[in-house]
Amino acid sequence: MSSNLFLPPNKRFQSKENKFICSRRGVLIAMHALSLSSSILMGPGAYFSNSYEILIIGRLLNGIARGVVFSAGPLYIAEITNKETVALFQTPSWPIYFLSSAIGNAVGHAKALGGEHTWPYGLAFPGIFSLIYLLCIPWIPHTLTWTIQKERNHLRQTCELDKRASLSLLRKLRHEKGDKILAEYRTIEKEIDADAQVERASVKDLLSIAKYRRLVWAVILIQMCAQVTGLQAIFQYTNTIFEEAGIRPEDSTYYTLGK
Repeated sequence: MSSNLFLPPNKRFQSKENKFICSRRGVLIAMHALSLSSSILMGPGAYFSNSYEILIIGRLLNGIARGVVFSAGPLYIAEITNKETVALFQTPSWPIYFLSSAIGNAVGHAKALGGEHTWPYGLAFPGIFSLIYLLCIPWIPHTLTWTIQKERNHLRQTCELDKRASLSLLRKLRHEKGDKILAEYRTIEKEIDADAQVERASVKDLLSIAKYRRLVWAVILIQMCAQVTGLQAIFQYTNTIFEEAGIRPEDSTYYTLGK
């Protein structure tokens, strides 16, 4: 292992260090806190204050949190799992996403939790999962990339490999020992070094660098699958289709969900 990884950073690395602001875990914590706040505002906050303005603010915060977590969540998973298992851990997020949409359509029905006196419960319920996440923070580790970069930023002299917190974290995540762990550790460091050399990723970089190219194709494939299945069209238009076929509007949601 080269010892120059923990030598005093040069000017190029110092500029990178100043831009290194928040970890993946930090982003997820902030977004779950935002999501919990939005659930409180949209649920009991809007109900007891009888204010639609609070409902709008809560929905805005919820949209921001969902948008950021939609990207930050898979990134966190990708940085704590190895290449062999990353797909296994990321794939369930998509079925859960569509299942949640179906559940949302069901509980949003006027005869379920879609009434004036019951909708605050449905809006506040997702906050329970954010609260659970925030309570579990002490047991949620930083990503390997963050830990390695933090060590490089703060250590000013060489550090023995076995004493590095990043290697200890990798062993805890993998429950393995020996050369396989060391090989994966070196691979992660090489990827960090490759990322540091890219000042600004262009379309050409994304398509020419093998690691980025695989990610681009994976994202395109995942996004296309969601559209090709037709689920988005089903959620948006089937109520109207059933109503035009003679189903009562108050029952169209039940038929949409496959009653």
